[in-house]
Amino acid sequence: MPVEAGQAHPATPQTGEPTVALRGVSKTYGDGEVVVKARLERAKEAFRELADVLWQKFHGRVYLVKNVFASKETLAAMYGDHAVESFRLKRELDPGGVLRDPSLERTFGDLI
Repeated sequence: MPVEAGQAHPATPQTGEPTVALRGVSKTYGDGEVVVKARLERAKEAFRELADVLWQKFHGRVYLVKNVFASKETLAAMYGDHAVESFRLKRELDPGGVLRDPSLERTFGDLI
């Protein structure tokens, strides 16, 4: 059933979850998710650029939540020694790596 951009679709038969139509993007909330990859990549790049400006002009820091879009260089400048010391302490207190945070592992990689 066609809908205008921004209008909600009725629940989808496959998942029973509502969907929202945006111009050029179809997002189903639930198991089935379709996103136009080019637009998503442009959005990620825009967030990376905003993180650079945030640091360079205001010495602000991105909030380390589930998805962080900032370059490794910008993150190193933002969190630098604090991140290194935090992860060193975590390794000392949790040598078996029981307490893990996959989003931090993706974001900081080798520092952990």
